[in-house]
Amino acid sequence: MKVVISFLCLVFASGVWADESCRVELQSGARITPSAIEFTDQDKPQYKILNDQTLWINDRKLPLDSKQQALVNQYSTSLRALVPEVRDLTLAVVDLATDTTSMVFDEFLAADNTALQAARDEFGLLKREIAKKFAEGEPISINQKGMQSNNFAIEDFDERLRAIGDNIGKEFAWTMIKNIGLAALSSDGSNSFDAHMKSFDQKIKEAVERKSQNIEYHAQILCVSIMAVDAKEEALKASVKELSQFNFIQLKKTSI
Repeated sequence: MKVVISFLCLVFASGVWADESCRVELQSGARITPSAIEFTDQDKPQYKILNDQTLWINDRKLPLDSKQQALVNQYSTSLRALVPEVRDLTLAVVDLATDTTSMVFDEFLAADNTALQAARDEFGLLKREIAKKFAEGEPISINQKGMQSNNFAIEDFDERLRAIGDNIGKEFAWTMIKNIGLAALSSDGSNSFDAHMKSFDQKIKEAVERKSQNIEYHAQILCVSIMAVDAKEEALKASVKELSQFNFIQLKKTSI
């Protein structure tokens, strides 16, 4: 039982989907729209890239040579490409939480249990919100706290998962107490219950490992992309002196 409870805590903890290979610190903010990427420092405008082509600083369009023009385009398009990758990783986490929660409840509760259905509905709503808010063309804001779109903030994602976990955890705990009590009243019920729990603990561990592979896959893709964006940012700063002191991405660890 200890492993099952620990598993429930794991699913709703941010650590389940954090990729240790990329430690990123955002040194400033950015707002991505279909026509522009605007960079800020402490909410003050710094520079912007229009239509992935032109570079503006203090409302002045900078003249660029062909090399600088290419760097601007590469940096802008690669930064835009991070948005769907963040969305895909987030959706993979919700899928893991949904599937594994269903496994736990299906094992111990009736199929029509209201807590399980409520959790499934909440997970479904969360997935639809993520897909909608991070759809192509939607404005995206990024700052030191994370990424957000139209009042849906990635930094609130853990809290949403934890709230779902708290709601279903109470129902699960009560059911387990009843099951333990019934097992205690039976002559061999305790041994049978312990054997059942050990078997299920192993099954849930294996299921989490399998399903976590999809999260690891998306996390590694995102990690590689972030490193590529950071490299393009450094190349752009080296080429355009007006940007030399500006830093958006700070990559603390680059090994994968």
